[in-house]
Amino acid sequence: DSMEPLLILCYGNTLYTDNEYDAPTGDAQVAAFKNYCTFVATKYKGIVKNYEVWNEYNYVEFNTHQEGSGVYIQMLKAANEAVKSVDPEAKIVGVCAGGADENNGIDFMARVFNYGGLPYMDAVSFHPYQWNRQSDMNQLTADLQKVKNLLNQHNSNIPIWITELGWSTGTSEHCISEQDAAISAAQMYPTAIAAGCDKIIWYNLQNT
Repeated sequence: DSMEPLLILCYGNTLYTDNEYDAPTGDAQVAAFKNYCTFVATKYKGIVKNYEVWNEYNYVEFNTHQEGSGVYIQMLKAANEAVKSVDPEAKIVGVCAGGADENNGIDFMARVFNYGGLPYMDAVSFHPYQWNRQSDMNQLTADLQKVKNLLNQHNSNIPIWITELGWSTGTSEHCISEQDAAISAAQMYPTAIAAGCDKIIWYNLQNT
């Protein structure tokens, strides 16, 4: 179960929008996105059981026009209906927030929950990166607690997934040494699991 693949349903379609990172808005675009989700679920039925909706929607890099949580919930609902019409046992992973600070990922997650997104997801995901330094396990525990607190406010016990977390090695300003990255990885997995995280995906296997 821990090795089941996760497939991300993203991004936009330039037949309908100007940019591949334009979120689908309006009936035609949402219908097209739903058709895409149906196609993907049909193609990978029996292989993929986990589908995450979009990636870091709260960042302008992946949501060009900074559409709000209402548009995201439309996508989430469309993906849920499409995938489960093909494979009722599949899991929909929602939010996929970049970051865990109050002015970014956690705020976006709260809006998705507050405006009715929870019924359309089987797990909630986020990316609590810690740039430029060896891992801070206290911060990781605190980030997971923020998510648990939000779920508790909505009487939800869906699993929490970290679908991206890693420490890049190299010479750029965002990188640390291989030794520190290895230490961070060894500390991160047991800490996150102990703090209530159900699944963790390391990003990435090889530096790009």
